[in-house]
Amino acid sequence: MIPNDAIQLDALLYYCIGSRWDISEPAAVIECMREYLAFDEEIGVFKASAMTMLVTPEEGVSLGSIQRVDDLRNKLTREIFAAKNKSILLAGGPTKKRLTQRQSYFAPYLHFHGVGDGGAIRQLLMQHLPGIGTDARTASSGEFVSARVIPGDFSYVEDGKALRRLPLKYGQQLGLKNPEPVCLTPPYYHKEQVLGFAPDRIIVKSLSHYFS
Repeated sequence: MIPNDAIQLDALLYYCIGSRWDISEPAAVIECMREYLAFDEEIGVFKASAMTMLVTPEEGVSLGSIQRVDDLRNKLTREIFAAKNKSILLAGGPTKKRLTQRQSYFAPYLHFHGVGDGGAIRQLLMQHLPGIGTDARTASSGEFVSARVIPGDFSYVEDGKALRRLPLKYGQQLGLKNPEPVCLTPPYYHKEQVLGFAPDRIIVKSLSHYFS
């Protein structure tokens, strides 16, 4: 399952490093990431792209759905049910229906651009990343079976579109349009947003686009 924003390689590495060394302070994780992934000091971002789903003539991107139960921690408390004959509200609030259906995607290959220690990054992903996407830790979704490091060019922009979150001034120099609030470094769920450019949530290209 793909979240509301594009999945980036640096976000996956952020999770792996925090998990591997049990670090929760964002600044400490970011500092450790610099040992694996190149950081562009000029514009303040890691040299890491968003995820591209690659397809072949034989296999495309398949759409499906996953049923899941929402995380109930700290939602259903003793106080909610303390009153006698308490009515249960199913339309909203903490007692709403928690079995939900989410759209999911399957692709034969996933591709990321990055500049750094490819072998070490691959090892972290294989050993400490349970899956890619929403609910990878709790619902066994987003499974991948192998990872390979393939030499290639790195670019912040492809086909006139951002390949990762970029600051406003730099994106405008590259000819990007339609700025929006973005976070420039992981974790991308934090609230420190600036005006900039974001990659498409879902990017699909042919395998032959990168590998002939």
